[in-house]
Amino acid sequence: MLIHGTDTPPPPLLPEVPPDLDYVDLFTPLRTEMAALSPDGRRVAYTFRNDGALALVVVESERPAVLQKSVVLLTDREATASLDRSLTTATPARAPWLGWTSAATIVIETNRVQQSQVGTTATANVSTRSSWIGCPGAILAYQPDDGRTRTLVTPDAVALSISRASLAPRERGRILDASQSARVTSHMHDVGWDTPSAEGSSVVSSAPDLILPGIPSVLGFAPDGSNAVMIRSDTVEGVDTYRLDAHTGKKRQTAAFRPDTRTTLLFDPSGSPRIQASLASKSPLEF
Repeated sequence: MLIHGTDTPPPPLLPEVPPDLDYVDLFTPLRTEMAALSPDGRRVAYTFRNDGALALVVVESERPAVLQKSVVLLTDREATASLDRSLTTATPARAPWLGWTSAATIVIETNRVQQSQVGTTATANVSTRSSWIGCPGAILAYQPDDGRTRTLVTPDAVALSISRASLAPRERGRILDASQSARVTSHMHDVGWDTPSAEGSSVVSSAPDLILPGIPSVLGFAPDGSNAVMIRSDTVEGVDTYRLDAHTGKKRQTAAFRPDTRTTLLFDPSGSPRIQASLASKSPLEF
């Protein structure tokens, strides 16, 4: 762009960074990321960050200065995937999805981390489980009329049972090399399993299943009811989808997708995967 008829372009405007600014300040999350209007149009719910915590605030749509309810959803420390409480840098608490399933109920997806224990179907006693996994994802329901908060889904609620045979040194149809096979063998040893031998098929078939938590997230509102949402659970095997009733907390599985490669999926309103794009190659979209 020419200024005052000259051919000299204006100098670029660069932001001035204070010399004492810490790099963490450059990535500070927004104070409000999500907001939703109630179905009757009378109330607005939005997220609000303050002092390392994420709160849900409900106000009147016509008088937003009038606070109706507020509740702390989680803190940054609760969103950090670590058992080491001495860490100084924490993951910011977030609510990736927020929506009203009725005029009285709000569904919120958070990145709260649950420290789940890997177990087997044969060892229901928690004290016998040996491996810890930090999984993010907790879906909550909040009722602003009475201030009640309920946990609808956690990683353990969408856990997947995997047969021991499927964890033998193979990965989705291809033979693993020596180093990959060693990592699988090491993992199986960590969770209390011996590696199945090539001729020990009878041992593999009689072994208990391994229970691994999933990572739940909200896809959107269910097309067949205003009180339900569609959720997905990412597991080591693929993606499972469910219909979740926000009032009762009951869920019903609607689909299961087991891709052969690392893919990103696009779902229809019913929670069924319709399009996949490979993350491991430059192949076109598959419908």
